[in-house]
Amino acid sequence: MAYTRNHAKALLTATEYELFTASLDDRIGEMSPAQLRRAITRCRQARDKYRDLYKRQSLATADRARSRGAASTANERTGKKATIFAEALRRFEGRLERVEAAETRARRDEVLQRAAGRAGRAGPPANRAERRAAGGRGKAQAGGFMSPSAEAENRSTVVGPTAKSISAHRSAVGRRTQAKRDSRPR
Repeated sequence: MAYTRNHAKALLTATEYELFTASLDDRIGEMSPAQLRRAITRCRQARDKYRDLYKRQSLATADRARSRGAASTANERTGKKATIFAEALRRFEGRLERVEAAETRARRDEVLQRAAGRAGRAGPPANRAERRAAGGRGKAQAGGFMSPSAEAENRSTVVGPTAKSISAHRSAVGRRTQAKRDSRPR
């Protein structure tokens, strides 16, 4: 059950009620990540306090009343307080996750824009055809850190597999297949 402001005001102290109302939608959006972390800590402490108190009270009441039914109704108020702070904690943690994700996306976009600005173009070539059209194998074009002789050597080498490497691959596959056949029990 989600608790409303009226339910919470009847149960909580003034400072606890202030923490609860800060977790609601209208005020939680204005909080910075540091404020959210502080609120999460305070909320977690209050939740743990009331949850532990509820357990202790329930055990003590059950011993006196000799029935668990009477114990559950006697400590209802403390249990509700624990539930209120658990709900508020979930709201604070959810908001912090969203804020941190947005900051991470913004930082990533900023880094990508800076990298694209340094390269002097919109971004790296998307596929092999664009890299070839750009006149290089990618790093030599984008970074500009290879010497002209190394770039010339890169352009002169064969990009695809040579006939020698293909035949070596096929003979190795044949040897492995034969070894598997030989190791099978008959």
